[in-house]
Amino acid sequence: MKKLLTLFALAGLVACGSPEVAEYTLQDVPVSGEFLFEGPNTLQGSPPASLPQIAAMLGLEADDISAVYVKSASITFAPDSVRPNLQSALVQWVSNDLELVSVATEAPLPAEGVIELEATQEQDILPYLQSEAATVVVDVNVDQDLEALSGTVTFVLSVEH
Repeated sequence: MKKLLTLFALAGLVACGSPEVAEYTLQDVPVSGEFLFEGPNTLQGSPPASLPQIAAMLGLEADDISAVYVKSASITFAPDSVRPNLQSALVQWVSNDLELVSVATEAPLPAEGVIELEATQEQDILPYLQSEAATVVVDVNVDQDLEALSGTVTFVLSVEH
């Protein structure tokens, strides 16, 4: 009986342990917008990978993933020549049945190079990766009218399982 109680206690400790974390890079999420006016504007795009694809790349089952957090994020804009006209960027996720959540931001933007964003690292985006209607939204402030602006966002994700 004593051995059985010890076994249950050990099983409880293992079950209550912290989750394992894997890292996954969700690269080159395209975002774009047209007919932008001076001030705040929105670029948007769909993530190129779904939760089952991410799980498969990590050697996991999608059901085994308990949470996904943005560890870091970066963005590049095209054409790069408009960079001096961009003031700030806020990266968010949204879906038809989920509210808009912010995951990374940067202001002011550096004059050149890849823009490394400050990630919140606290917002679980697992529900957004499970949704087929997930959208990545980038709110960008511009200081003049632009006909079009596009970019790519890269996320480094902490995947808990």
